[in-house]
Amino acid sequence: MRIELTVPDLVRARLAAAADPMGELTASLQVLQRRDGGRNAASAAFNRWRHRVWQALPESAPVLMWLCRPDAPVPEFLLPAAGRYDLESGLAAVLDTGPVRLKTALRTAPAG
Repeated sequence: MRIELTVPDLVRARLAAAADPMGELTASLQVLQRRDGGRNAASAAFNRWRHRVWQALPESAPVLMWLCRPDAPVPEFLLPAAGRYDLESGLAAVLDTGPVRLKTALRTAPAG
């Protein structure tokens, strides 16, 4: 994929004031699960990190890993607007997810 931006495009571009902690968390979980055998430099750069993180994961991690698979979109309830700039607020919003919304997200998640 190639994206070409013009000067007017760049002038209108805005950067976020800070990283999105919930987005970073879910993206990290996806990167953690990617396996290509370290055949490219980007993947190889993450190998030591992957090893350390896998060793430290709690027993409950498989559920979250399934929700954040690299081959599927992350369910929206894991990316709440409330957590856009603050991890604590994001985690609180995820924990406040109602049962109907949670069931819908799990029911519509791609099989894997």
